[in-house]
Amino acid sequence: MSKIMFAVIAVFVMVSCSITGLMAQEDHWDVVTVRLSPRSLNLGSNGRWVNCKISDLPEGYMPADIDMDTVCIVEVNGMSLDDDGGPICTKDSGKSGKKKSKKKLQVKFDRRALADLISEYPGTNPDNATIIVEGYGIDDGLQFYGEDTIKVKPARVKEKKAKKEK
Repeated sequence: MSKIMFAVIAVFVMVSCSITGLMAQEDHWDVVTVRLSPRSLNLGSNGRWVNCKISDLPEGYMPADIDMDTVCIVEVNGMSLDDDGGPICTKDSGKSGKKKSKKKLQVKFDRRALADLISEYPGTNPDNATIIVEGYGIDDGLQFYGEDTIKVKPARVKEKKAKKEK
């Protein structure tokens, strides 16, 4: 093998390794703690929101470093929401938690949209729902996700009262 051919192959291998390394960095996801409330979701409730606290952000990150438009519920009971109308994204701008814990982010999701998806995809245990939330940083490549499992109460079916005949 000629020296030129060897040099070309060596450069190709170095470039391939560099690209692979960059791709691996881009696919790095940090795991955060996600806590949804209410802890027990009544599927027939008329509530407006499901609250979500995101904590244990990676070292050096604060809630202000998160792009709020990207914080979304992306999976319910193992069903990716990309396959079904897209994720449920935050409905407010988010805020930091209490002063003593500035590393918690609080957001809200549409309760009816989540209840509808849980009803549609009950999973293997209809008494619980496992929900995955993910989001991205504003500008420096932060990618995070976390999951929480909540209890589920089925919607009650109201019985119609029979009219009395006179």
